[in-house]
Amino acid sequence: MLGSLQPRDVVIDACGPFHLRSTALVEVAIKVGVDVIDLSDNLDYALAIYALDDRLRRAGVSVLTSCSAVSAVTAAVVRKSDIENPARVSVCLLPASQETSSPSTAASLLRSLAHRIRVLRDGRLTSVTGWSSSRTFRLPNGRRAVRGYLAESADAVTLPRVWPSLRTVEFMVDTQVTGMNRIISTSLILPSGGRLLERLAPAGLGFARLLGSASGGYVVEVEAADGRVATTALVARRRSYITAAMPATLAAISLARGGSPPPGVVPPDRHCDPDELFAELRKTGIQIDQY
Repeated sequence: MLGSLQPRDVVIDACGPFHLRSTALVEVAIKVGVDVIDLSDNLDYALAIYALDDRLRRAGVSVLTSCSAVSAVTAAVVRKSDIENPARVSVCLLPASQETSSPSTAASLLRSLAHRIRVLRDGRLTSVTGWSSSRTFRLPNGRRAVRGYLAESADAVTLPRVWPSLRTVEFMVDTQVTGMNRIISTSLILPSGGRLLERLAPAGLGFARLLGSASGGYVVEVEAADGRVATTALVARRRSYITAAMPATLAAISLARGGSPPPGVVPPDRHCDPDELFAELRKTGIQIDQY
């Protein structure tokens, strides 16, 4: 990598699964002087990047970590909610399994099932069992409610750095594959059920592509201390994965045009302008409802 990069280059890092990644790329970025935009959704990777913040600042290097649905879109939704001091942010991912099922996405999800995960509860990171709880999320315009199951995401560490008022940050997933939520829940009752699911992942990918949904979405609830809740749903019949890719695209364009984010780890609410993000997503067919 040292021989391939030049000072002031911009690297877009989409090479998952990030829970298996080291910080080698960012170490090179510090040495060479290049900015990095990554699409990680992994909590451990986010913590590893934040641990390099002082070195990044001294080197004048900017890293936009979790510049994807997690955490850039989540942060944009919080900004657009007009709730200045949120107490809770709850996200439900509705993957378009027919289009997005891959070894990397499966590995990321299954890691939440086979291991303890961390979520923000009562203002601190708390270790819990993945998929151990669920909740429903209301969709707009009288559409069905969806039920998401608890998983881990970088939001639990990225968002409180922007909004210290947050007491709860939770990330839920509805697989949108016929019978899959029940299969996972039942398997996890068994001893070592999570590790069994990891071994069965290759078969599960084919199952997801065959019986999964072509539509996808990202639902975010933002709750104020007084109980007010603002919900935003970003859904699409096809190509919902654009929601995850758009923040990094806009951030890269901004840097290429001479944008100057602050050196160090750039907060997720500064990855891209929320109004521009929503406008560009709507152009691609993503329906955005705020209610």
